[in-house]
Amino acid sequence: MRKLFLIIILFVSLNLNANHWNPNPYQYQNNMTVIGVISFDDDEQRTASLELGAFCGDECRGSVMTHYEEILDRYYVYLMIYGNHDDSITFRCYDHNLNKELDMASESHIIFRTNDMIGSVNDPFDFNFKYYRYYVAIDIMPEIAGTLSGDGEYKKNDTCYIEIKSNPGYQFEALMEDDDTLTKQQCYSFIVTSDKRLTAHFSEIPTYYQITAESTPMSGGDVEGAGQYLEGETCDFHITTTIGYIFEGLYENDTLVTNDTLYSFEVDADRHFIAQFLYVESLTEIKKDYFSIYPNPATDFIIINTEAVIMEDIKIYDMTGKLVAVRCLQPEDNKVDISDIPSGVYVVTYGRSRRIVVL
Repeated sequence: MRKLFLIIILFVSLNLNANHWNPNPYQYQNNMTVIGVISFDDDEQRTASLELGAFCGDECRGSVMTHYEEILDRYYVYLMIYGNHDDSITFRCYDHNLNKELDMASESHIIFRTNDMIGSVNDPFDFNFKYYRYYVAIDIMPEIAGTLSGDGEYKKNDTCYIEIKSNPGYQFEALMEDDDTLTKQQCYSFIVTSDKRLTAHFSEIPTYYQITAESTPMSGGDVEGAGQYLEGETCDFHITTTIGYIFEGLYENDTLVTNDTLYSFEVDADRHFIAQFLYVESLTEIKKDYFSIYPNPATDFIIINTEAVIMEDIKIYDMTGKLVAVRCLQPEDNKVDISDIPSGVYVVTYGRSRRIVVL
């Protein structure tokens, strides 16, 4: 009987030290006792700053501070609970160092039994509290655009730090939650109070290509349209010829691209072109050393008179340098059909380095 009296005195004394919750011990005739320890996420706590409160609904039915037992080197709670038979009792925890009730979920629950005693110093009842946990999920749009860190599981009120990195060819636009923009910076932090699903939006970096063109010789003419282009744009070349020259062709890597003075293409890479021009020394001079042409003037055909075997096509240009016709010789008589060419003055060439004759 004396031993029970000492335990009751000890409980009353410890309860007087608990100063956050103040249960009324005289409101109920019955009581029970619990000897236990406090754990957070299964980790037994070693501090005298914790206060354990017993509740039936929102009514406090008991409160006690942790007490250090030096012989056992543990922090115990000697909790007296007041109530009625079959009351459902839950628990809360207050930290006096932080001066706040801990936002944690108690896994402990007992049914009130009059004069019952649960736990002992050798086998204490475990008042286990769990931190509230939330998950931060972050989607990347499009998926290949970048990488990030900071998603995962967090305790309530933890700080989530997000760092976003762009992959080559992409740039970060915004971190969004539903339709709300949280930030356009690549680093972001916030206090976690609930589950979150965020989206990191990226866009492709526009790809530009350099289109260059040169004239050979430089005095032969100009190529308009060179410059920097966005991938997929159309580059339009307009080639003009200097008086005294004719345009022979547009080349890329020594390959003829076109004989036309207008040329368009879709840009998908850096490209370099050379516009080749031929110089006309005299528009009235016939270079008989190479070949002659008759009749001149002509109507339906011309005949190329040369001692050499002509292996290349004959090209006919107008006086602006525009190529108007490419003809093959009839091998039996070196005849060239010109019946479809309008009347006018033209330049006829044979090969890139040959001289010119006027029709």
